[in-house]
Amino acid sequence: MAKKMNLNEIHLGRITAVNNVEGQELTLKIEFEDGTEGIIPLAELRLAEENLDARKLARRYMGRYVKAKVISTNPLILSQVQAAAELSKQYTFEVGQTVTVVTTYVNKWRAELEYEYCVPMILPNTEYGWLSKVDLRQTLFPGSVLQVEIIDISDTGVITVSQKKFAPNPWPLLKKKYHPKSQYLGRVTDLLKSGVLVNLEPGVDVLCTPYPFFSVDVGDEVAVEIVDINPDAGRIKGYITAQAMQVMGR
Repeated sequence: MAKKMNLNEIHLGRITAVNNVEGQELTLKIEFEDGTEGIIPLAELRLAEENLDARKLARRYMGRYVKAKVISTNPLILSQVQAAAELSKQYTFEVGQTVTVVTTYVNKWRAELEYEYCVPMILPNTEYGWLSKVDLRQTLFPGSVLQVEIIDISDTGVITVSQKKFAPNPWPLLKKKYHPKSQYLGRVTDLLKSGVLVNLEPGVDVLCTPYPFFSVDVGDEVAVEIVDINPDAGRIKGYITAQAMQVMGR
């Protein structure tokens, strides 16, 4: 049986829909453990990004647990902004502190995280693991739980964290697995000014320079010759030597 929610209470719920009704403001539907349902208007979301549409909201929020404050009981309307502002006052953070966080959004260059479903933190890809060139989309996903170390707190309150301290050193295994002058199957993940980034396995990207003698695009499978494995610099370099044969009929 659903229980009554009172004004100004903060509750943890899960986002299950993005309501996109013509002529009305976008809202998120939030469901609670007891079956109670409410909405969070776009203006009451903590995410301060311009030009948000239903698809972008779905990528950021669908299935995600959030803490929200009741700002109206009939109908039931909640605010993530007000809940985060109130709850964040309960925590004190300092550089060097270790916290456990959940991943809420990932792109190539950074992951957005939350502490206790209310305090946002940022993890740059340069602070994930021991490799300097990592596409975080290959290794993290929304809902991933990480232990991280706070490395910076800006004047505006932006908290930046690092996962390096808690990541196992992959280099001894990588140096046994990959050898200079050997050829390996990989997939192109990015085209950079400095060359082509090719992924060999989750979290292991090779910077291949110069550009190959044939054209390649993101998503292509290619053969890569390892040129150098440099643990101190956190990178692997190589050349693209061939396009992979396409497997037909599978």
